[in-house]
Amino acid sequence: MELRPGYYSPVKKIKIVFLGATGFSRELLLHLLDHKLKIERLYPIPQEFKISDSDSKVKNYNFANLSEIAAQHSIPFYKVESTTGKELLIITMTLLLCSRMSFLL
Repeated sequence: MELRPGYYSPVKKIKIVFLGATGFSRELLLHLLDHKLKIERLYPIPQEFKISDSDSKVKNYNFANLSEIAAQHSIPFYKVESTTGKELLIITMTLLLCSRMSFLL
């Protein structure tokens, strides 16, 4: 992202916590990185996971493994294995409150 000399962009100051695990998530993550935005943490959702309406796991057929991108760009990578989403909610709220990070889903 090129800026005019002397132009201040608050976008460069944003800290992003990225949640995702689909092809669209992958493209969005790469776009943010291409534009030099800093991703503070990456929380992927597993390809198979439980939901409240099903006794068995469901599968995300549009799954994208973001671990290679995280490793390539030195982004802290935290797998989320919660069956109820409470774990993810607690992590997200803690980050938002303690770090004043922006939230991108």
